[in-house]
Amino acid sequence: VYILRCIACIKKENKLTGPYIDSFKKILTLNNIKYELSKAPNRRSLKTIEKEINTCVFSTNYSPESSETSLYVSKLSKMKIWAFTLKSNKNIKVNKLKDLKKYNIGAIDISEVSDILSTNSIEHTSILRSSSATKMLLSKRFDILISDINLDIQNDKEFNKIQKLMPIITVEKWLICNQKTNPIL
Repeated sequence: VYILRCIACIKKENKLTGPYIDSFKKILTLNNIKYELSKAPNRRSLKTIEKEINTCVFSTNYSPESSETSLYVSKLSKMKIWAFTLKSNKNIKVNKLKDLKKYNIGAIDISEVSDILSTNSIEHTSILRSSSATKMLLSKRFDILISDINLDIQNDKEFNKIQKLMPIITVEKWLICNQKTNPIL
């Protein structure tokens, strides 16, 4: 089982933990299912489950591309996506989605986020690695970051320089597996 970014996922004493992870491990253990947990980038994880039977990605976003090649087992949670900017950007005023058009936008690479921005004709740069999103905002590569508040962002020592502007969309997090994964899982 591969673990992707997850809500409340913490690396403690070199082990992945948190309420969702701990619950998932308990279910697997109670059902005598052997597992291996690791954290891997989204794209690599999605490519892996296409090829490897009995492999799953925990807490990923819905993707039209992967829905054709992977089994979406269960919704796990919902995650709110926000518009962020630097606190020092006093001139940025955003009250509604269309206000984003005036700014240089960086957005995490989630299909629902890209869809809502594209539908509203908002140009943006896709950020493939969420762990680099805050650094890119802090270095002023864009004016506004569209992202969730994941641990990569929260653990950035400069997170206190960032402020929320407005919520953008709520997306669902899924457990998805290789289509030939053992049904007991």
